[in-house]
Amino acid sequence: MFFHQCANLRLDGLRILNAPCWTLSFNLCQAIKITHLTIHNSLILPNNDGMHFTGSRDILISGCHIVAGDDCVALSSITDWNAPCENVVISNCVFQSASKALSVGYMHSIVRNVLIENVIVRKSNRAFVSMCHPHTGLVENVRVANCIFEGRSYGGNWWGNGEAIVLMVTPHHISGYRDPLPAPRFDAGIRNVVFSNLTCLSERPIGIVASEAAGAAAALIQNVQLKDLTIQITPEERPSLKGNVIDLAPGPQNYAIPRPGIGIVYRNAALRLENIVDHNGQPVEILEIEG
Repeated sequence: MFFHQCANLRLDGLRILNAPCWTLSFNLCQAIKITHLTIHNSLILPNNDGMHFTGSRDILISGCHIVAGDDCVALSSITDWNAPCENVVISNCVFQSASKALSVGYMHSIVRNVLIENVIVRKSNRAFVSMCHPHTGLVENVRVANCIFEGRSYGGNWWGNGEAIVLMVTPHHISGYRDPLPAPRFDAGIRNVVFSNLTCLSERPIGIVASEAAGAAAALIQNVQLKDLTIQITPEERPSLKGNVIDLAPGPQNYAIPRPGIGIVYRNAALRLENIVDHNGQPVEILEIEG
């Protein structure tokens, strides 16, 4: 189902099964309300996203249950890099994905003003991700609260590696993409993001990675706060084909996790951390990636 330049949309109580590609697509739409929706797709089929919003705004998603091989909910600007996806509320939902359950930002997209609360992500290759190309993509003003994020790696070339949360500002422009690389336009790639009151059950640590050090300029990842998080690193159900790394696909380089028990790894990011503990209430190890 494809909606293009539509306004004042209401979808309630739909049940959609086994979509072969993007199930619901919204391009350059506004005032969208989606409630009590069920999407149940294959967990082995790529690109069968549950809902993808491109350049759309004023979106409410509530009370939905989505199982998909690819993103359950994706927010981006992939049809027009200058059209922000903004003003989004996602609440009281249950998601499962063999790739990324919640994808907020991609490549050169602009995504802003997003609230996510009371969401359970079950056994997903990655529960939450923001992916920005340096200086051309931007994710800002995001709050994620009162959620349970479960990361579990799946076999195959899915993006993600069993992480609960990954924020990345790394080069991942695809050379064969239809558009040339946009001119630089942002000092930051991710800024003003808060995660609070979360339980993260995952095979890998939380990863927050920028490809460039701040130097004389501002950091590419600015003002990210993690508060009152419980992080439990769980055993793998099956060995990951990628190894023990934070997956930064489609970028050129992953980051190896040097030892067990690390809760958060970060590189070139300005973070504020408060009360980050394991399931026994003990502080988790937080490791800065060097080099």
